[in-house]
Amino acid sequence: MSKQSVILELIRTHICYTPRVFQRINKKLAVNLSEVEIKDLVNHILIQPDEIKRCGKNYYIRSRKARIELTVNAGNYRLITASKYTEVDGF
Repeated sequence: MSKQSVILELIRTHICYTPRVFQRINKKLAVNLSEVEIKDLVNHILIQPDEIKRCGKNYYIRSRKARIELTVNAGNYRLITASKYTEVDGF
């Protein structure tokens, strides 16, 4: 099992949410999803992300298909936000 696979499995297993993160995600993605729908979206991205990168205290997980980048705290696996991105944003 690769290091990225281990990290991804840890994130999948331990990801947690604050009540405020749901509002933040709806605002940043310009959507109006329920908590359940946001969790489903996050889980879908975590099944097979295109890129995972650690920068400082966070993991950045990208899905090209969804055009969404998840930001997850590397210490406690708390979802911080989800953002739209384009290929020119770099990584």
